[in-house]
Amino acid sequence: MPTKKQILDEIKSDSEVIRSLEDDGDQHDHLHLIEHHFVSETPEPLNEVVRIGRLLGFDSADFGPNSETNHSTFSVNLLSKERIDLTRIARESILMLAIGEACGCDYDGWGTYVEKQR
Repeated sequence: MPTKKQILDEIKSDSEVIRSLEDDGDQHDHLHLIEHHFVSETPEPLNEVVRIGRLLGFDSADFGPNSETNHSTFSVNLLSKERIDLTRIARESILMLAIGEACGCDYDGWGTYVEKQR
């Protein structure tokens, strides 16, 4: 179970990502593909993340060796479609934090693409 500090830190991080999206001209009322990032030194915990994520209605993508680090790690994303709203995103990211902890891997936050006026 995430600690109170971890939850508050996650909400602060979520708020910073949302602010960054706003600064880049994002339209929050559009649906966004949200990618929740998980990292582990071995693939087994990530298999559990995917299994639990699917039970909760999340898709998964990009499972495999992590090419962004200098040492050998593995990563996977759980995917959702949401409007960018701090309450919705914080609820989801805190759930992801708990899933990562339960499965023995690190939840490394979320990301999305900027959606501009169409």
